[in-house]
Amino acid sequence: AANFDGGDIREIIRSIWEQQLTSDGKAAVQLQQRQQAARQIFGLYGKFLTSRAPFRIRVLVFKATFVAVLLQSIETFVLTDAALDSLEKFQVRFARKILGAAGFVFCDGKIVSQHSADMVREKLKLSTVRSALCFRRLRWLRKLLIRETSSEQPLLQLAVLFGKFDWDSGFPVEADAFSDSAPSMLRLLQTDLESIGLSVFQPCW
Repeated sequence: AANFDGGDIREIIRSIWEQQLTSDGKAAVQLQQRQQAARQIFGLYGKFLTSRAPFRIRVLVFKATFVAVLLQSIETFVLTDAALDSLEKFQVRFARKILGAAGFVFCDGKIVSQHSADMVREKLKLSTVRSALCFRRLRWLRKLLIRETSSEQPLLQLAVLFGKFDWDSGFPVEADAFSDSAPSMLRLLQTDLESIGLSVFQPCW
């Protein structure tokens, strides 16, 4: 989520450190905090987001406020499928509210949505949480590698994300696969790269 084209690189590194250290390497607390913050944001902007203002403008505000707060720096964590599913449902639940009454119908005395999650995302042109985080990680990695030859700062950021590594166990990338000691973030980045048809982590990298 950080903008590496501007701002203070030291502040960016500090922010990433805080995300990792305050959760002791676990994302559960951070996810709860972001969901609570996103609820508060929707509470502040809810009247406008569900008003008769132009739909396009309301969607832009929703993405710039609610989505931005919900996903802030989450790409720095390796999340379980259950955690990602929870974020997906949370995001879509609030996105449905922007559709207004047109997005809901009465069924057996209950108010239910008549749009699937995919339909909601399509109407709002909203990315899934998984694809949004994948994009952020790949954008971060690209900028990081571009700066690798000009500064040692990228190595500090890699160290933060990959954590402690026991080099006595060998290299994280072996001849044709990851070693057992490969950091989980490295495996996640490889999955991201494979999703766009790339595979750049070479043996002894």
